[in-house]
Amino acid sequence: MVDSPAGRHAAAIACCLLAAVLALTLAACGSDSGDSGGSGSSGEGGAVPDGPIVIGAAVAESGDFAPYDEGPLRAVRAAISDVNAAGGVDGHRLELVVSDTTSDPAKGGESALDVISKGAKIVVLTCDFDNSSAAAQTAASKGVIAVSTCGGSDRFNPDVLGPLVFSMATRGVAEGENMAQWAYERMGWRRGFLVRDTNIAYAQDLCGGMDATFTRLGGEIAGQATFKGGDQRFTAQISDVRKADPDFVFVCAGAGEGTPFMKQLRAAGIDTPILAGAAFDGTYWQNAVPGLSDVYFATYGSLLGDDPRPAVNRFFADLERRDGKKSVTSFDLTGYALVEAFKRGVEKAGSVDGEALSRAYESFRDERLITGPQTFTASEHISGLRPMAIMEVQGGRLQFVELYPER
Repeated sequence: MVDSPAGRHAAAIACCLLAAVLALTLAACGSDSGDSGGSGSSGEGGAVPDGPIVIGAAVAESGDFAPYDEGPLRAVRAAISDVNAAGGVDGHRLELVVSDTTSDPAKGGESALDVISKGAKIVVLTCDFDNSSAAAQTAASKGVIAVSTCGGSDRFNPDVLGPLVFSMATRGVAEGENMAQWAYERMGWRRGFLVRDTNIAYAQDLCGGMDATFTRLGGEIAGQATFKGGDQRFTAQISDVRKADPDFVFVCAGAGEGTPFMKQLRAAGIDTPILAGAAFDGTYWQNAVPGLSDVYFATYGSLLGDDPRPAVNRFFADLERRDGKKSVTSFDLTGYALVEAFKRGVEKAGSVDGEALSRAYESFRDERLITGPQTFTASEHISGLRPMAIMEVQGGRLQFVELYPER
């Protein structure tokens, strides 16, 4: 998921995920078995050692952030199973070890060391920059590549975390750019209003992308308001929206933080369309605002079986078939894509060396993954603008609109 302070709203979705937690949680540092196999293959970083290639996940299996990491981790397991069923990576089976960060950012480094001590050649990071940076820095200090499933902050780039850290997310700025372009070109809107949670990095990136792109296209940001996640009264912000009379309100926040604002905005009689980022993916938050309408957000894919990409529909159907559980958000796609990218990276590099893998990742140009075209460069370790699923909520029901931009 996005970089959001999940502790303030994970409880809202924890109930619907409890069964998945019980079914999927491994003991800390536990291992998904993969038998030894495969011979060493040479590459610029040295041969891949005999035996399985270990993927280590330093993610939250307990605590406030667990509901956000469970889905992508579930998809990591599914991808590993699929890769192994198809013969592995250059003949090597994949094996997963997991260390529970307990949703404590300070424990991220310890969890990264834990999985590296078990042989991990890649560290899977939690779905958030603030909660994963310690694990990322620790992995990089040991020469091990580290990749977040769905942390959307622009800080997942070499100038902040170094050359060995990546994210499978679409960066927050690009999400904002995407929604700005969609609002201006598809909907014909010319006046926007930004509402931003000042507590999280992702929200700043999201609103920044919207502001810069919408004004560049010729639109006007008629006003801005801020709040801090956890605030429950939005009288001043709603008054500012009313005065500005915009064509749309763009909410840069996590669902838990942004939903109270939406509820009070509608209760105040303001029916202005609301736009948001991928943090609002899924249906778990919508009961908090019964009958909600005219809300639009961009995310990785549709959970409803109506995504125009058959591979996405098959993915969600296959996940449900494996364990009987429906996905709660489309962020699961990023966990599967992480393993797809790792497999291709190892095959390109002929190595599991961190620097060699980083160079292989940086050679990706519109690499076709389950999440869509993936490009990394020496300066960009998180995806920029790419097609995302535009979803809308009308009458309290979620529905797919279109893939945007088309390419």
